[in-house]
Amino acid sequence: MDDRKQGRRREIMAAAERAFDAHGYATTTMDAVADEAGISKGSIYNYFESKHDLFTQVVVSVVAGSETEAAKVIARSPRASEKLAALLDYWFRRVGQFQRIGRLVLEFWATAAREEREGQLSVVLRESYGATLRLLGSILADGVASGDFRADLDAGVATLLIRAMMDGVMMQLILGTGMRLDEPLLTAMKQSILTALTAPSDPGAADGSGEGNDETDR
Repeated sequence: MDDRKQGRRREIMAAAERAFDAHGYATTTMDAVADEAGISKGSIYNYFESKHDLFTQVVVSVVAGSETEAAKVIARSPRASEKLAALLDYWFRRVGQFQRIGRLVLEFWATAAREEREGQLSVVLRESYGATLRLLGSILADGVASGDFRADLDAGVATLLIRAMMDGVMMQLILGTGMRLDEPLLTAMKQSILTALTAPSDPGAADGSGEGNDETDR
């Protein structure tokens, strides 16, 4: 595909994202996307097979861009704890876009609940989820190996817990439960995660109050 066609394809996807965000997946028509893009509906079918295909490609573009940018962000930090902090900061900065896409995905799933597990969008989202887990897991494993995180830390379990926290926050935002994702909350969440990963396994080890302190026992 030449540069002109690639540019037109990106314009259609950008218009589709705006239309889906404004009207929802079920309500948005290809006519609405065409109006938003300033082209004929027939022209869209030169690039996308259907509304389903167009929506999936919009999600793919957001996911792929996020994964690439996240990799660049953590590459700038040498220590595992700094990489994790940078990754969390990046995710929090992008939470608005993730929230919009997440809302649309939930609506799409409700509309197409009978889609087979191997459907295009299902595969894309599972692969993206797996990529995030692998990225988090590699940071935590490196941190344990380097001594940046606790030696007894189960990197696999910690990875799942951090991802679950991120999913929980996103779900509350999508459902409009009243959560405000402001700077104090984000800072507290990040500090809680980093503290849990670096705190000594024996609470008494940090201050010398553990039972194994011979000087205190005497």
